[in-house]
Amino acid sequence: MEDLLKIFKIKKPHAIKGEVKATLLINIKNINKLLNKLMFIQVQMMYTPVTLIKITVTKQDYILKFKEFTNINEVISFKECYLFGQKTDLNYAEVINQENLINFTVFHSHKKIGVLVNQFETKAHLVFEIKTTDGTLMMIPNVDVYVEQVNLQQQKIILKRMI
Repeated sequence: MEDLLKIFKIKKPHAIKGEVKATLLINIKNINKLLNKLMFIQVQMMYTPVTLIKITVTKQDYILKFKEFTNINEVISFKECYLFGQKTDLNYAEVINQENLINFTVFHSHKKIGVLVNQFETKAHLVFEIKTTDGTLMMIPNVDVYVEQVNLQQQKIILKRMI
């Protein structure tokens, strides 16, 4: 299962048509690239194949509809489960798995300033919590004004400016 990427965490069933409410776990530019792709819901240690046919964006979450399910009773068991997609279906350069950025080294002006210890989503954007080399905590929003580059291969984040 190394070729799978954790994309959504399913929170709970939504409505009576077999839809689920979910939280997005990655940053992806075009969420519609996931439509009509073979995906997998992990229930305990079993992977159930599903086809995502509809994505509705709400204020904080996503409503997902699968081809295989038509009523709420079929999706109740998916509460608090993860939805995986195949890495080959996504342009991996466009995808940042938010869980994988923890422990990335953070640089500013070619100097190491610390390590990413946490990240969280606000209504506006993702925020990085950085533990600096002197032990203090600093928060930087993940926006173009502050973040120059996130390098997944070298596991480093380069900042343009600091607060």
